Amino acid sequence: MSFIIYSGCVYVTSINACRAQNARAIHEQLIKHLQATRKMFTSAPILFMCESNMGQEASHIYAMLNDVPGITCLSDGKGRDGLLTTNDRKESYVLELQRYLMTDTMFFCRDIEREGMQMLKKEMMQFRRIVVDNPRARAKFYYTGKDRGQDDTVMAVSMGFWWAMQHIRGLL
Repeated sequence: MSFIIYSGCVYVTSINACRAQNARAIHEQLIKHLQATRKMFTSAPILFMCESNMGQEASHIYAMLNDVPGITCLSDGKGRDGLLTTNDRKESYVLELQRYLMTDTMFFCRDIEREGMQMLKKEMMQFRRIVVDNPRARAKFYYTGKDRGQDDTVMAVSMGFWWAMQHIRGLL
């Protein structure tokens, strides 16, 4: 997915609903997406964010983007490529998404792919804050949509918004 932040508002320009089957397909989809984004925003810097995980996908994708000019791949400073997703971070990510939703400062461009938009809507309807009661300690909670399906798109949107704001604030 791609978005821009302008004047305190976020504008989602693209949501890609395709699922890649292998590294070549990932590379093709990624380059196609970046070319379309670059066509819309010819001189704007592009921040690329990828979730860090055990499979090293972030490292592979960042390596694919090494030779693409004008792209900064974000890392969380923990010595690995990509951005780590913990329960504490998920809360920050989701709160950033909620901020845009509650203040009516999140907009979608007219020509967003229909499948991507439908996937985001479905995931947002399934996304929940789960509270786990503990009689001996403070209740714990976590955010997920996986118990009802996928939550990858919601997490990509919320992570993207939060990390973009960290970059804009100079905290990276």
